[in-house]
Amino acid sequence: MPDDRPYIELEFTGRVLTQYDSNTLNGTDIVIDYGDGTIINYTGDYSHTYSSNGTYTIRIYGVTSFGSFCFRECSGLKSVIIPESITSLTAGCFYNCSGLTSIVIPNSVTSLGYRCFFACTSLTSMIISDNITNINYECFSNCSSLKDIRFNWTSSTDILRYMSNWIDSTNSSLAFIIPYDTTSLYEAKGYPTAKLKEVPHHLFTDVKRLFLNNKEVKSIVVNETD
Repeated sequence: MPDDRPYIELEFTGRVLTQYDSNTLNGTDIVIDYGDGTIINYTGDYSHTYSSNGTYTIRIYGVTSFGSFCFRECSGLKSVIIPESITSLTAGCFYNCSGLTSIVIPNSVTSLGYRCFFACTSLTSMIISDNITNINYECFSNCSSLKDIRFNWTSSTDILRYMSNWIDSTNSSLAFIIPYDTTSLYEAKGYPTAKLKEVPHHLFTDVKRLFLNNKEVKSIVVNETD
């Protein structure tokens, strides 16, 4: 069943792939290739049982948007590559995907939903592109292994303003990397225990204002170049 449409690529390790919520993938004529020779037309349930434990590459064609909590508690999910046809990641999209270590989010995505990556405890880093203008509450909460968030900005943004709403304030090891060509930062409100790992030198005044009256910030490294 050849298919040249954009696809979501998932790396899954295990034997039983379970869908917990109904009708979680939206699109027309959605086709799922489970990577074991099984190809189906999606009718509302992507659950699948493999003949044995292993690591499989799953490709899902024809998806235009995700339903809420679409891959909830899929602990065998290891990596995800999302195509340019997707413009937002909905609420709870990868909720409690405890085995997820890597995700590629295209520039087409502009919004990360409520608890999108909640309790993704194996996720260690994340790149936030300039096109992402909305990060909802508790998006990265309980991501206990998350160490670096890189803001891949080319213009100013105020996502930082309400950062305490979307990450876990107890994650003291989390660091933020701001690229050199970022033009400005905004004063944070309720900034959590965290630190800026790399900051362009021309933003130093903004950085001092960003952490005003926040005694929990451990360090700031100011770089001359990116």
